[in-house]
Amino acid sequence: YGAAERWYDLLGNLERQVELAESSGETVSLKYRVGNLWQLRLGDVARAIESYREALEMDPSHAETLHALDGLVHGKVEPVMAARVLEPIYETAGEYAKLVDVLEVMVTHNEDPLARVDLLHRIAQLHEQMIGNAHAAFDAHARALVNDSGNDKTLGHIERLAAITGTWEPLANLYGAEAGKSLDIPRQVDLYSRLARVWEQELGDVAKAIATYKKISEVEFDNKPAVLALDRLYSATAAWPELAETLKREIQLAEGDNEIAALQFRLGQT
Repeated sequence: YGAAERWYDLLGNLERQVELAESSGETVSLKYRVGNLWQLRLGDVARAIESYREALEMDPSHAETLHALDGLVHGKVEPVMAARVLEPIYETAGEYAKLVDVLEVMVTHNEDPLARVDLLHRIAQLHEQMIGNAHAAFDAHARALVNDSGNDKTLGHIERLAAITGTWEPLANLYGAEAGKSLDIPRQVDLYSRLARVWEQELGDVAKAIATYKKISEVEFDNKPAVLALDRLYSATAAWPELAETLKREIQLAEGDNEIAALQFRLGQT
């Protein structure tokens, strides 16, 4: 009759006490003890978490149970299962920093990029609206962009947050890195277009804006907005040889005789 048998005997005794408990407080305490026994003595973390969940359903503020689950969230066995139990508890209680912590555990252990993006959007919203940390919100959206660089929600928020936090250069570096990794031409063009705008309008670096518009025209030869942007920037910086080559490209892309004639005239002047 070994130690394991004795622990199972104790478990049976505790479960009988649960059935006979006369108050919710006593039941919660016993449920916690059952969970603790499963976790520390019998090595079944999933059953322990289930017992902890039942305790918190009766008393969401039970300190010992919350402490036990928090330890499991940051452990190696069933961290996501524990996090899912704590998620609604912290959300209801308005414990937003702790809620972000359990959501981050879910991000770490989720292999689906799109699911990670959804979680990171929640984290960004909590940081910005509930915790008041716009920099952390920007960082969460930046991580979401790495997981899915074409997500409209991420792209919609990240530049707004860059304006609030002044993190235009990190955003530019992020756009450049993600555009360089992408094999999807429309996505590359979109990211490079955003990058060129950031370099020109937000950071005032015309040289880098020009280099980015050139990348767009290399990726997509007939991208007229990029060619027109180069025309505008070369004219503004008096880069006449480069403007001449750009006008030749515009002539190739022109859609009518009048447009061609006007471009030929400008090319002759240049």
